[in-house]
Amino acid sequence: VTGFLELGLTERSLPQRCHSARITTLLCVTLEHLAGEAVHPERVRELSVADRQYLMRQLAVHIDDQVMWLTATCGECGEPFDISLRCSDLPVKPAGSEFPETIVETSLGRLNVRVPTGADQEVIAAIDNDREAMWALLGRLLSHEDSRLAVDPRQLGDDEVTAIETVVEDMSPEIATHLSTN
Repeated sequence: VTGFLELGLTERSLPQRCHSARITTLLCVTLEHLAGEAVHPERVRELSVADRQYLMRQLAVHIDDQVMWLTATCGECGEPFDISLRCSDLPVKPAGSEFPETIVETSLGRLNVRVPTGADQEVIAAIDNDREAMWALLGRLLSHEDSRLAVDPRQLGDDEVTAIETVVEDMSPEIATHLSTN
């Protein structure tokens, strides 16, 4: 970690309008290459959300992988307690066999569904209404197997939306973002 990197991490990410845009900027500043090619924002935006989380976790490990102590509150008695962790020890669930895209049977026909990317996050970050953000995200993740047909996710039933969410979750890699303690 150099002064140049520290400057890039602070100055370049601050003016970004949303968290996901800041992540794109931070990854562009910190990565030397991506899959053997030059790093540029569009390529970083197209990484899956989990890949971006993993790269940010690796950056945290690179900067400082010392044991850190966190304080949490017991859900049973309400008392605070301390827990130690090291970022490099947190688990990662690998991608499912169909990552990053698969086909789902729906009432609208066979739909291609893919995992969300940083670009998707940046687009929906501007939408204040959670329900509208969900429809916008589904509209970005879904396409009809017959590319001539458009997909209106609002025509899907609640069970179909839940099934699509499950498929996306199953095929997506996951980075631990919560801790459970006993």
